[in-house]
Amino acid sequence: MTVNSAAPSLRKRWRATLAVKFIVLAASLTAAILGATAWISYQIYRDVYTGHLISKAKTLAEFVAAISPDRIFSYDFSSLHTYVKKLGDNEDLVYAVVLAENGQPLTSYLDRKRPVVMQAIKAVGGEDAASVARHIAAQPDTLEITAPIMFNKQQIG
Repeated sequence: MTVNSAAPSLRKRWRATLAVKFIVLAASLTAAILGATAWISYQIYRDVYTGHLISKAKTLAEFVAAISPDRIFSYDFSSLHTYVKKLGDNEDLVYAVVLAENGQPLTSYLDRKRPVVMQAIKAVGGEDAASVARHIAAQPDTLEITAPIMFNKQQIG
């Protein structure tokens, strides 16, 4: 009888371990599929969001470039500075610099509430907008968008 009683116990354990193996396999596959789906979704959303940010920044840069020639030729740098400063209302914008043809800043906006701007000011050793902008643009997670200031097909800034 001992032999017969051991055989059902072995079968129960085999079935129990088979069920556990199946549950673990199903849970592992589900976790792997959900993980892969989450990673793919993250990549897609990141690319879409980055594309949107680039488009938004290009639009703002082109707008400032389009209104700048009149302000430059009339020496109305106060209005130009007001426009550039108003860009600071955009939470995604860290800095904006309008450069003259020779590369000298005509006006600028630096969001001093941002740690990256304050670190750049310390690293550069001053608040020269062009130097600070170059330092920030060199950061790996910063996108620099530029737009030439044109007048009669000639670049003036």
